[in-house]
Amino acid sequence: MQKWTATNAEIVLNELEHRLRLIKRLHELVESPKADELHDLQPLFERGLWMFGVEYEAIDFRSNRGLSTIVRDCLGGTTKQLPHCRPDFVALPDRSIGVYGAAAYEDKGEISGLRKVLIVELKKGGFNLTQKEVDQARDYAKEIRKAADVRPETEIVGYVLGATTETGLDKLTHGSNTTIKPMIYRTLLDRAHSRTFYLQKRIQESDAVMKVDKEVEDVISRPEQTPLFA
Repeated sequence: MQKWTATNAEIVLNELEHRLRLIKRLHELVESPKADELHDLQPLFERGLWMFGVEYEAIDFRSNRGLSTIVRDCLGGTTKQLPHCRPDFVALPDRSIGVYGAAAYEDKGEISGLRKVLIVELKKGGFNLTQKEVDQARDYAKEIRKAADVRPETEIVGYVLGATTETGLDKLTHGSNTTIKPMIYRTLLDRAHSRTFYLQKRIQESDAVMKVDKEVEDVISRPEQTPLFA
């Protein structure tokens, strides 16, 4: 407490609680065929970009409606027109796609296009990823590369997430600045746990220890029975 104020501690603990609850909720949804990618999964992933790596902690990664429109056009009008559908997400019957961008800045602090683009494609629960899905995400990246805000040096990273993958499926690179990474939900959530230092597991273990300690304490606190001698 010499280094931290109560406000600092509250902010950090609230953020940890939020992240643990998000991971727990995703565990419940990602492998369920009944989960709605658009309304259930996509909003959670938008608030959980930190799961993909430390750099995505930055507040400058935002949904980009213009880039999402490019992906929507690339799909040839097959997207769903749903009530309350956010225009910065691309929704299809078996997947939803979010596109996020981080601005690049000139020396004088002026925005000069996009530094990095992140594509997150979420397949429905139980979906098995194949090379077809990885190739399709690469095609999205190729079309996005033509956008005005995307410079030749802009890095584009795409994650395609499903319940399982076919054997031997690996990341795909296109040129020097585009990478598409297939990944199963379970792997991403394991990484998310590691980024919270497996705090949830430690809390559960701590609860178990506290329960055992209480039982031991109850036994110890019982009045000692003095033996009776004839």
